[in-house]
Amino acid sequence: TLSISEIVLAECGSSNCKSLRVNSDNYIGVAGKSGLENIGVISKFKIVDLDKNKADKVDISIRPQIYFSEHQVNARVPVTLDYRLTDRIRPFAGAGVDYNTFNNQIQPVITGGVDYKVNKDVTITAGVDYLTETDDVEIKGGVGYNF
Repeated sequence: TLSISEIVLAECGSSNCKSLRVNSDNYIGVAGKSGLENIGVISKFKIVDLDKNKADKVDISIRPQIYFSEHQVNARVPVTLDYRLTDRIRPFAGAGVDYNTFNNQIQPVITGGVDYKVNKDVTITAGVDYLTETDDVEIKGGVGYNF
């Protein structure tokens, strides 16, 4: 399965070339979390396709994120199981680590949410993160460019 980056297949004739973009499950974009003062960069990269027999519809992804606010930066790297409910709707759940520059703290994070593929170029995402050490619950949402 080819899924790490956008795939372009080119078919060149005598005087013209045609290209076909194969849709990918990867994206990079912008997001906000728990208030408008936390703006960030989000991404999703499928790392394992568990759909060996075309019936499982489950993938493993890594979702690096970085959020900026007035006094701190949060960097998160969760790994998620993504379920392909339909071609457009993909709920996910997983866990990873969060690093906060304000108090120089690393802590576990549990995450869940849903990606909605608007079209071949755009995905919108919404989710909830639970930070286990500080007992914080954060709501997030964003939009990404598929590649």
